[in-house]
Amino acid sequence: MEQWFGRNLYLKWGVSRARETKGYALCTLCDHTGQKLARCNGGGYDMRGTVFATWMCDAFKDELCALKPKDFPENSPGRKHPRSFYGLSFHNPNYDPSKAVIKTDKGVEMTLEDAEKAGELVLLQRYQAFFAASSPTPSKVFTEPYMNGSCGYDCVKNVMHAIGLEMECLDYKMGLYRPCAYDPKNPKY
Repeated sequence: MEQWFGRNLYLKWGVSRARETKGYALCTLCDHTGQKLARCNGGGYDMRGTVFATWMCDAFKDELCALKPKDFPENSPGRKHPRSFYGLSFHNPNYDPSKAVIKTDKGVEMTLEDAEKAGELVLLQRYQAFFAASSPTPSKVFTEPYMNGSCGYDCVKNVMHAIGLEMECLDYKMGLYRPCAYDPKNPKY
């Protein structure tokens, strides 16, 4: 993690010119050399949170998977999992959602793979099967972190703090940030 300390990261904003996404807003997280670390497009959600979340899942996979239950915050009553970070989940890299059994519109139970072969529209079911086979905490089976940064930069910041990372905002308008060690007794942001 220390390799990132002192290296400036910046957000680059633009507009897509690609055929399928023409006119969409683009948000790219780059390092001080200009290398792209994460990118998202669209709008209507927290794009800054999304690129930082994507970068964290790539750059800090080991740190995220090393989180212990004591590192997770206490949540409000009624949540499905009593200790979890909003937007963070862990997935089984060997899980194949096409083998999940679903009930089609006609009431027939079959695997997603068979339903697709039969011409059923199963995009939502595939997505739901993927997220149903996840865990809010890491384990021996669930080793692939996924963070939904579109839920907000503050949610991503909470996870950063749990792994000992803080993002120092050097210039908000220019999108300039610097990763540094997080000190819970003396937080910077």
